[in-house]
Amino acid sequence: MIFKASVTKDGVHPAVWFALGVAEALYSLMQKQLVVTSLKDSHGHRPASLHNQGRAADIRTKNLPLSQVEAVYSRLKAILDPMGFDVVLEHDPPHLHLEYDPKNGENWLKLEVA
Repeated sequence: MIFKASVTKDGVHPAVWFALGVAEALYSLMQKQLVVTSLKDSHGHRPASLHNQGRAADIRTKNLPLSQVEAVYSRLKAILDPMGFDVVLEHDPPHLHLEYDPKNGENWLKLEVA
């Protein structure tokens, strides 16, 4: 995992680190490097952004062909959405946005024993 030089890592919620680990694994399967372009930085102009609370991350996609971007997006969404994350494929500029915003009892730490 590589961080853009301007990325602020202090104060990032543990759930975001978990989500980045999942993304790192998916990128690794495609033999690509995960580049984090934003965590708790550069969103002061948007006070409501979860980036400001350390609950969001942006991931570079320009290093992937479109088919791989769509594959990573759909896999991340399938894995993370049920755990309280929103996964969004942004287009301007192109990147993946992950945020931890649980609803209705969703929790990334919730484990169920079968």
